[in-house]
Amino acid sequence: VILAAGCRLLNCVIGPAILPPGIVESVTVPALSVALVVAVARILQNWQNRLFADLSFKAEMKGQTLQKHRFEVLNKILSVTICTVAIVIGVKSVGFDIQSLLAFGGLSGIALGLAGREIMQNILSGGVILITNPFMIGEEIAFYTGGTLVDGFVMDIGWFRTTIKGHQREEYVVPNTFFSNHVILNVSR
Repeated sequence: VILAAGCRLLNCVIGPAILPPGIVESVTVPALSVALVVAVARILQNWQNRLFADLSFKAEMKGQTLQKHRFEVLNKILSVTICTVAIVIGVKSVGFDIQSLLAFGGLSGIALGLAGREIMQNILSGGVILITNPFMIGEEIAFYTGGTLVDGFVMDIGWFRTTIKGHQREEYVVPNTFFSNHVILNVSR
């Protein structure tokens, strides 16, 4: 907005003799478009953060720690989505060809997906654990890995890994893909 006002003032003071006729509009229209996109994105993010902070607080007050964790994860996913959409709309409003950018992003995504297959498996398995609730934070679980019994309490369920605290205070950090390929005994249920 300040840029647009400055360009308009400069056009009035200097006059059309020095500045070419369409230069002010060619600068101010994209600048105002980007400012509008940024403002709408910030409003949406503030609304979303307040909503999820309230939902997380209510879940915490009810003792629903897993539900609180789900709200936090969903808040992060929506934040990334809002930023991505705002960037795409902002780039398009400036006048760049978005088709080639999206095609390049798609090819890059395929390459990263093939290179980071194990990471994506852990993320998807973490999402499945959070959705299906085979175990929750604070519950005792047991499983075998490499012939060794692992028995302990779930301390954290993340997107990539789950942390388990054993009875002798040992800490196990287990990739989430392990839980989709092995039998887990939930002792607490």
